[in-house]
Amino acid sequence: MASKARDLSNFISTAAIDASEIATGAITTDKIADTTITHAKLHTTMDLSGKTVTLPTINALDVTNNINVGGTVDGVDIQTLNTTAGDALPKAGGTMTGALTVNAAAVFNETGADVDFRVEASGQDKAIIVNGATGYVGINTTGMAQAPLHILKTAGADTIVPLLILDSNIDSPANGKGGSIVFQELSAYANTAEISAARVGAGGSSEVKFKLRSTDVMTLNSSGNVGIGTASPTSGLEISGKGLAVGSGSTASGTVGSVAIGHAVTASGERSFVFGREMTVSGDYSFGIALNDQNGTNLSATNTMAIMGGNVGIGTITPSYPLDVTGDTIQNGVRTFTARFNVANNASISFDVAVPNEGGGGNSFMIHCGHNHYYITSYGTHRIAMVSTRGTNLSDVINVGHQTSGNGGSWNFSKPSSTILRITKNAGTYGGGGAGFVHVVFSSFV
Repeated sequence: MASKARDLSNFISTAAIDASEIATGAITTDKIADTTITHAKLHTTMDLSGKTVTLPTINALDVTNNINVGGTVDGVDIQTLNTTAGDALPKAGGTMTGALTVNAAAVFNETGADVDFRVEASGQDKAIIVNGATGYVGINTTGMAQAPLHILKTAGADTIVPLLILDSNIDSPANGKGGSIVFQELSAYANTAEISAARVGAGGSSEVKFKLRSTDVMTLNSSGNVGIGTASPTSGLEISGKGLAVGSGSTASGTVGSVAIGHAVTASGERSFVFGREMTVSGDYSFGIALNDQNGTNLSATNTMAIMGGNVGIGTITPSYPLDVTGDTIQNGVRTFTARFNVANNASISFDVAVPNEGGGGNSFMIHCGHNHYYITSYGTHRIAMVSTRGTNLSDVINVGHQTSGNGGSWNFSKPSSTILRITKNAGTYGGGGAGFVHVVFSSFV
């Protein structure tokens, strides 16, 4: 016998009621006494305003106001969970409480309307925001106008906090762990850029790599070393197989490590180096320095060093000549000592030349020295001699000439120690000043 719909408007239900026994619109919230109604369909015509209905299990439901879900939403067809047109679930201003489990696909805003999606957290009213107009996602911010993902983290002053942590337990080469971020053109993986971070070896150090089209282009290791063209840098900056250009308009196009530093300089030779302004070094293994504007100058010879323009000082920061040297020099093992001085004729001055201890051998010295107040001979003193030494002993082997005068004084040589040759201008009687020099050439005993 077919079941007959019952009018439940005048009594309270205390037992489970099958949906086929409930007439449409017959149930209002004040008539429901227990929460075991199954398969019930609460129609939009029902007066649920300001009420709350708690149902442990829901299969198909049309609602117009608040539903407190205390059980599991099992097998619900989301399309049947409808509210008054334009409202959300629950209806705007209402609250959905209790645990909610959905064991099926879920779609929010399937119609693509301009409706924002928001997730709140404790103390955060915008933990996750999806902008309905752009699809951009904000974490702790609504200001995601510049990028599809905007993360905002607030902390105390002078505190650096992580904004994004990528945690991977995937094996990387040599039993390390790591992961990467890949930037690609749609699905064309060959046209990619990649930043990867990994631990090198089990329990080893970490490194960051930058790749272009699967090729390592730069590596930063845990020692703080940066490698370009090398995966294992041992210096602060190590470049292999690439040129280095520093400065406006400069180019390092030579193969295998050319260097161009300055303004509009070019190093095009293999392993070439140029420094300065507007100079080119096209010769292989050559070194060019431009001390002034050398526009049009090209050092094309190989294995050559050229210093162009200005003065070069060695031992002085105020060179007055193309090459200005202060101190001893050595050429082919022969040492040279030079000195310039200004003193009065009646003053004495000495110059100590450092020499190695001869031991059982000896040294030979060629000495030129002079001082003069006036161009005539009675006001100056000059000497040219060849001397030999051993220990503290000295012998005038050849005395080429020695000009002495009462006004200008004289010269003498001595060996106060086995490692010092002393050149002394003795005082004359005239008080006028003059200029002098000392020039000593010798070879250390071997």
